[in-house]
Amino acid sequence: MDALEVTERSQVDQMEVFEREKKVQEKIHDFIALNAMAKNAGIVCFGSSTFAKMNMLELAMDCGLNVPLYNRSIEGLTLEDSAEVLQRVIIPLQPSKIFVNFGEEDSVEDVQEFVARYEWLLLNIHRTCKNCRIYIVSVRSDKSFAGPLNKGLAELSQSTGCRFVDISFGSVFGSLRPYMRSFPIDFADAMLYKAS
Repeated sequence: MDALEVTERSQVDQMEVFEREKKVQEKIHDFIALNAMAKNAGIVCFGSSTFAKMNMLELAMDCGLNVPLYNRSIEGLTLEDSAEVLQRVIIPLQPSKIFVNFGEEDSVEDVQEFVARYEWLLLNIHRTCKNCRIYIVSVRSDKSFAGPLNKGLAELSQSTGCRFVDISFGSVFGSLRPYMRSFPIDFADAMLYKAS
């Protein structure tokens, strides 16, 4: 690559970063407006593309929830960019449960470093959302780092008092459904969850 190609590539990269940051800021603004109408102590899904694309209304209806379910995920959001969303959007909701899903949009070169940054995010949630149960949701990706990353996230969940939800196989809805409820399941529901 010559110097001109490097310069052009750098400019394209900078424009992509600018556009991503602009999109994140627009979503934060939208979520703040939605939060003005939201109720505290609900369930929050906080993550990137997998959650952003999910039909949360269908999931809430399927689970028979007795608390509100809010999707505060942003397509393309990375763990690095999540801190502002956490501070401005998630913490004001004071959720009773939060499902966290980052990694699919991140460039994970060092799994241990990424897990350490994830731990910092969890620490901030623990400190600021006092009565919140945290669920770490696995990365659903065909990227080479997904397997080692999910193993690291599962270990992190054990060491931080969180629950690990593996969505890497099967239905995302089916994997999340048992953890969404705030009341015990009966035998029929247990059989349904096992089947999905």
